[in-house]
Amino acid sequence: MIKKVYELIILLVVAIILAVCIRTFVAEIYIVYGDSMLPNLHDGDKIMISKMIDDITSYQRGDIVVIDDHLDRNQNIVKRAGNVARSTSKADLPGFNLPV
Repeated sequence: MIKKVYELIILLVVAIILAVCIRTFVAEIYIVYGDSMLPNLHDGDKIMISKMIDDITSYQRGDIVVIDDHLDRNQNIVKRAGNVARSTSKADLPGFNLPV
């Protein structure tokens, strides 16, 4: 009986460590809020975003990206990449500097 409890505790600890490592380094699930991503993504949809991208130059136009909300650090913004490396854009966002 003690052996089974010990095995269960070890299994739970390994599962928690594995889940934290996957969420921190591999991928994370985000929820889409709002309708700005229509028709592909709807309000309340869940998406899994890979954290394995090496650098910003590997993004392609149309890829879905998640960025921190500069007004509320506890929120993220899900958007489609419109500009990629070596392209230009103009943004009129007060207090927000986004080099592209």
